[in-house]
Amino acid sequence: MNIYNLRYFVTLARIRQYTKAAEELCITQPSLSHAISQMEKELGVKLFEKNGHKITPVSYTHLRAHETTEHLVCRLLLEK
Repeated sequence: MNIYNLRYFVTLARIRQYTKAAEELCITQPSLSHAISQMEKELGVKLFEKNGHKITPVSYTHLRAHETTEHLVCRLLLEK
């Protein structure tokens, strides 16, 4: 994982659409999808739920109330 992947994750979590996030990041939509899939495999968790063209960051019941998916990614990265 690299800093670009984290940037991709944060942008996608904010925009919640692969195509629009890819446009903002100046990359192709398949590249963004691939990067997110690789992050999910590396971290061993699903990061987003898809609902048609919209996506939402996954909520994890074991997270404390104030934690977001972004916090989970950072915590998992620090544990590695």
